[in-house]
Amino acid sequence: MYLRTPKRYQNRGRRRNLLNLKWLWLYLIAPFIIIPAALAFQYRDQISQAISKSLEKVVPVNFNPPTPTATLPVADLQRIFSDSVQSGKIENALSALYGLADNAPNDVNLHVMLARMTLLRGDQTDVNTKKEALQAAAEAVNANPEAGEGYIMVALAYTKSDDPRRALSYALRALDFLPDDPLLQAVLGEIYSDLDQYELATAAADKAIELASNTKPLNTLALAYANWVKGLILSTSSGQAAQESYEEAYRVAVTDASMPLGFFAQPLYFIYITQNRVSDLVQMFTLAAERDKDDEMNPYYLGLLYIRDQNWDRARPYFQQCLDLNPKNVRCLRRIAYVYYNQDAMVPAADFALRAIDAGTTEPQAYLLAGLALIEQPTRRCSEAVPLLQKGYIMTQESQELSDQDKGVIMSQIESGLSSCNARPVDPTPTVLPTPTA
Repeated sequence: MYLRTPKRYQNRGRRRNLLNLKWLWLYLIAPFIIIPAALAFQYRDQISQAISKSLEKVVPVNFNPPTPTATLPVADLQRIFSDSVQSGKIENALSALYGLADNAPNDVNLHVMLARMTLLRGDQTDVNTKKEALQAAAEAVNANPEAGEGYIMVALAYTKSDDPRRALSYALRALDFLPDDPLLQAVLGEIYSDLDQYELATAAADKAIELASNTKPLNTLALAYANWVKGLILSTSSGQAAQESYEEAYRVAVTDASMPLGFFAQPLYFIYITQNRVSDLVQMFTLAAERDKDDEMNPYYLGLLYIRDQNWDRARPYFQQCLDLNPKNVRCLRRIAYVYYNQDAMVPAADFALRAIDAGTTEPQAYLLAGLALIEQPTRRCSEAVPLLQKGYIMTQESQELSDQDKGVIMSQIESGLSSCNARPVDPTPTVLPTPTA
């Protein structure tokens, strides 16, 4: 049975309107859409150029981006690193090591090696070196926060930055992971020594030496550094015992071709120079320079040996070599200025001393040299020399590193220089205390 649709619901027979007013709005706006679109299409080239110029004013676009640097394969970086270490080109080795670390950001050992190689070479007072080492050490911690090696390097970096309390917190954190690590014990010994806790420092250094001596294969880095720390501790009480520890540290470092010799030779310089063992020092720093041809401190110490003998012609090339490796090394800048001054070459003497000042030296001798070299030039540049000598005088008075005897010598020379320019020292500006209120 089928039901039929009622007629009133059927379309059949219904009439349609020719114009449906329901879409009247569309008919009205169509011209306003079609005509502008046609015009835009017709003048599309001119419009696109105008828009481009307008956007460049708001958001500059670089249509010539820098060419990406090609990345060397890991195998090539490993080869470069090995060859560079063997040939003494440590800067090249460090560059290769940075490339390897970029390829393996979670490899703790690579970041640890970067931090160690940065810390145990070069100028130990250089701020940029300390920052680079601390960054590499922090990357080691980030690579694996559960590995103690990264915390050891951070502790060592803060120790070299004269922040033993912060270093201690990282060393104790590393102790949770590596309680019997010999390098960690050596770093703890150095930290405790900086904190004047000599009993704890001695115990940690002795433990480090014992642990390192029993490692198989021998951990030459930990053993050499532990003996270095032991010498540092003993230097406050027994000079002969300190010398023996420093000599043992150097002897161990010599046996490992990857170890930086300059770092371990430096404390022996100050001991041997008082014993007139100049030939031993020349041999030590020459070998250190062969092992690390990029460490500016090796030629620096060789230059000091010839300054001691007032052999200016032999000393100057070593300081120039130091500056070729690091043009901003303030110690080399000041010493080469001293050499030129003693050779009566006042123009280069003043130039190098001023460069040391611009590089941020804290040595008042640089101000003394700059001032005297300016005064002793034919034009007698007193107007430039006087402010430098006055500042050097204040720095000498406030220095915590100079002995009273050295201070007296420097201040006397500054006073003489100022007197020749009809000037006198300027006392440090006194601190004005605020007036108490009722």
